[in-house]
Amino acid sequence: MDRFLQNNTILRIVAVILSCILWLTVTLAGAATSPAQTGTVVRQSSFQVQVETNPDLVATVVSNPTVVVAATVDVLNASALPAQMLGVAVVADARGLGPGRHTVALAAVNMPASLKGNFTIEPGTISILLEQKTQSQRNVKITVDGKPAAGYMSGTPSTDTPVVQVRGSQTNVAQVSAVLAPVSIQGLAESVTRSVSLTPVDATGKPVAGVELTPSSVNVTVPIEAPQMTATLVPEIVGTPAPGYAVSGVTVSPTVVSVFGLPTALPQSQTLAVPVNVNGMRNSTTLQSHLPLPTGVTKVDPLSVTVTLTLETSVSKFFTGVPIAIQNAPSQRQVTLTGPTLVDVTVSGPKSVVDGLTASSIQVYVDAGNLKPSDNSAPLNVLLPTWVQVNQLSLDKVGVAVK
Repeated sequence: MDRFLQNNTILRIVAVILSCILWLTVTLAGAATSPAQTGTVVRQSSFQVQVETNPDLVATVVSNPTVVVAATVDVLNASALPAQMLGVAVVADARGLGPGRHTVALAAVNMPASLKGNFTIEPGTISILLEQKTQSQRNVKITVDGKPAAGYMSGTPSTDTPVVQVRGSQTNVAQVSAVLAPVSIQGLAESVTRSVSLTPVDATGKPVAGVELTPSSVNVTVPIEAPQMTATLVPEIVGTPAPGYAVSGVTVSPTVVSVFGLPTALPQSQTLAVPVNVNGMRNSTTLQSHLPLPTGVTKVDPLSVTVTLTLETSVSKFFTGVPIAIQNAPSQRQVTLTGPTLVDVTVSGPKSVVDGLTASSIQVYVDAGNLKPSDNSAPLNVLLPTWVQVNQLSLDKVGVAVK
């Protein structure tokens, strides 16, 4: 026995026999406990029905817009089915049919070859209503949402395409009362132009489905402007006409303009000066004047105005013994003249104005509003008609007493 166990060849043979017995035991046990991976299963997928019609028709009613495709596949291939169904479509071919209600059979296109004959469509037919296509024009209505930045205001919006074509069934097209172009201006401090998608809506503002818009989007511009006010234009003569001539009138058209700018920059007087340069001029004229923009003002509309300037021959006139008046004296003080009460005045201006002047047309006065008890003299002021100026006064100041 010892000699038998010491024989290597015999031991190798025994080891091989034992290994074969062990492999058979494990294999048979596994076959007895594992279920059979054979047979078929049914997998269902939902599809939107695609209705094909003649170009001049459209399907407005579909009885079953969504159907189910049931495919029978081997168990081992069931996991690959979703990927195989990606290119599949369910089609109702209504080409060749006229307007009205029809029952149309459904067909699956692009079905994998392995599934042909092994699937069903539920339901297999659908009912559709075909209507004649029509088209009509509709105005684009811009709807502005939001508010611009604080201190700014929005102007009238506009679009590069005010009218679009609406195409679809007569029923659907008739429901479209407007085509909306929504644009937001929330927080904006400058004008904006954007491309916006259009939405067809009915009279209640609800979207209308089943129509096509051409174009489907438009460009919308919304001007954003700084605060504005209306200012009256006041001509301001700059320079001096040629010797022997004088300005006798100036008009500006228009007389008011819109001024845009930050609230702190808008003129509190609600007036805007129009500089009119008359230096060296001899003849009446009409000219265009550009308005200057005060600091902080962003725009003046219109920026250019028409100025009509009238010039005449200049003449002088001497008035003697014009009385001196006291104006603006405080109620708690008494102001009197201690010197002359009359003054001689020489004035000049356009002939048509100066020729009609009398002594009563000239007001010479002392402004007592700021006089103090310690003051014993005050300058003379002269109030003259428009376009007339003082050439000479016989007195520059007079004596006063303030109590």
